[in-house]
Amino acid sequence: MGIIPQHHILPGLEYHDLHAETSLFYCGNRHPLFELPAADIDMPRISQHDFIAPGYTHSVLLKEQFPQLKAAATSYQVEGIATLILSGQYVGFLPDHYAALWVEKGLMRPLLPETLSYQVPFKIIVRRDARPNLLRAALLDAFSTEN
Repeated sequence: MGIIPQHHILPGLEYHDLHAETSLFYCGNRHPLFELPAADIDMPRISQHDFIAPGYTHSVLLKEQFPQLKAAATSYQVEGIATLILSGQYVGFLPDHYAALWVEKGLMRPLLPETLSYQVPFKIIVRRDARPNLLRAALLDAFSTEN
């Protein structure tokens, strides 16, 4: 059993819904876009700034969904993305729950949240050929989105 962000499906596994994580597009409080009114921020203006791209699998989806964003750097960890956003030199995507503390402290703000957002489904995975197991069945039932 495991919990993973689902990027693709492997034939030997069963996938059970768990959660969908929402990511929004952020700038730090030292970034030139931070002080602009929301009405003055649009995609042409955002696309003029350096974007920190996630290096994990769903970056392909982001290139398709948001072709205007040109990556100036890549990070394979949300910590690296957050650090570069907080530097004021980059804009980029972070899970909203991860960025919430910085947003509350006024250190980050989301940009165009209605447009620049995406979701990653998180799944519980189990081997298809696994023998029946009461503990696994109980855990799957406890995490079931139908409960």
